[in-house]
Amino acid sequence: MPLNLSQDTRSWEFCHESMTASPTGNYSYYLGRDCVVGLSGPQGRKTFFESRDLDLDQGVGLFFPISSAVERASDQSAETHGSHLKTALRTALLRTEALESVPTATLACTNSIWKHIAAQDLIDPFQELSWLYAQSSLAALGMEKVAQSPGLLRKVVMVVQFVAQATAPAITSWLLMGLATDAHWMARVRLEVDQVLIKYRKKGQSVEQVLQTLDLHVWEHEFPLLDACFLETIRTRGVLLPVRKNISQTDTPIGDTGEVIPVGAYVTYHADEEHMNPEIYPDPQRWDLGRFLSDRAEHRKELMGYIGFGVGRRACRKLMSPRNGPSSNTGMHVYSGTKIGENPKFHVRGEVYRDV
Repeated sequence: MPLNLSQDTRSWEFCHESMTASPTGNYSYYLGRDCVVGLSGPQGRKTFFESRDLDLDQGVGLFFPISSAVERASDQSAETHGSHLKTALRTALLRTEALESVPTATLACTNSIWKHIAAQDLIDPFQELSWLYAQSSLAALGMEKVAQSPGLLRKVVMVVQFVAQATAPAITSWLLMGLATDAHWMARVRLEVDQVLIKYRKKGQSVEQVLQTLDLHVWEHEFPLLDACFLETIRTRGVLLPVRKNISQTDTPIGDTGEVIPVGAYVTYHADEEHMNPEIYPDPQRWDLGRFLSDRAEHRKELMGYIGFGVGRRACRKLMSPRNGPSSNTGMHVYSGTKIGENPKFHVRGEVYRDV
């Protein structure tokens, strides 16, 4: 029976058992008619993230078959062709002026949502932040009319699944709960946010106005603790099982193991092999953002010791989504926490987390 491992909480158990039963740690199985090769170890990891034969876009088709059913233009140069659309969007979004506009566009949405949250005693961050990320994603793309219209926004969310809509809200929600249950790191993160606010605040500016004027460079380089929060939350809460496909005309060797990835086969690598490795991250189940600070740097103990979204030939661009969104939203929460109440609470799947 086909199993969507990327969405199943038992995916690591399956992969770990299969790795243990294999002499090399690599294994294979079938999902319906599709051959899937699971990689592990240094050579498997290097092959997965660096081989030019393994395509990420076509790998998506394993779990989302509809992606391969879309009609494709026969003329590769046609403006309607998928590759042209991706190139056009990437070019437009990665221009300096486009990147500089992202914080302003998204923080306007952030301010609005956090004011709404501040008026409540109990919130489900997964629900509230899913709405925020759908709205801010559209705003970053220049679709302000849709972003500001609840009716249009709801229709778009139902039809289009943005990467940020699926990933960033969950990251930020778990991140906020990590801070809410750790007084030490909450105090240090608050101090970091305060220091940036003092540095860039002009006379007469409100906190919201200061945050809204911070450019992308500031968000990326002057919030090391927020960045560490993001990395640690991905490590502990992210179910990262990326999939690629061998699109070459020959079998792809897995290092010098003597094993290969057959032509047309899908290939996976489970990040928990590294992320939950106690030799790299002592007490790996514990949420501790200090692991990623310069004095410890546990993720640098081993090559590709941290997978996250930034390894190999397909390193995720540090755009608003998924990385800078959690940073700006956490910064806003840290500031808003003093206004929400003495001990704001988070309601998540039947459990209540109280802010420290």
